[in-house]
Amino acid sequence: MNTKVGLLVGSALVLSLSGCHVTHFETVHQISTEGLQQGLKDAAKEKQKIELQKVECQGPLDGKLGATQKCTVIDDEGIHYDVVVTTTSVEGKDIKFNYSVKQTSN
Repeated sequence: MNTKVGLLVGSALVLSLSGCHVTHFETVHQISTEGLQQGLKDAAKEKQKIELQKVECQGPLDGKLGATQKCTVIDDEGIHYDVVVTTTSVEGKDIKFNYSVKQTSN
């Protein structure tokens, strides 16, 4: 009798364990919204020699090759632009990006 109870408990344990699974989530590093906004200000100053008055991004930029984020900027002359930022390379937490600009107002 004890053997049957032990087998039943053992079988129940095996069945309950076989129903378990582990989900693996890949960690995707990001440039925070604030970091991206500052990065655009720094890049405009360094590459175009202009001070941006205002930069607003819709969210962070994912550290995945080809990921994009939309931002709007106002340059030192008050001209508004839409900017699309694209991740170009990722090495660990080091995320590099390019950006394309389209003027939206004078």
